[in-house]
Amino acid sequence: MDSARKAQEDERLYLLFCANFTRWKPEYQNFRAFRDVMTGANIDRRSDEDILAEVARIEKELKLTDGDVTV
Repeated sequence: MDSARKAQEDERLYLLFCANFTRWKPEYQNFRAFRDVMTGANIDRRSDEDILAEVARIEKELKLTDGDVTV
């Protein structure tokens, strides 16, 4: 995407963000997070295997047993 078109898209998204800002008080998010959601940039595009490997690593670090964290 060329820089002029990206700037135009960012401006349009920023105006939408500003127009709805007061409605989001409890769930406030900054513009960067809003833009990522609106453009799909926040979608995890890793394979299922990579995600499950990360889950297994985290469970091992936390020493999860029967769904409970042991300390």
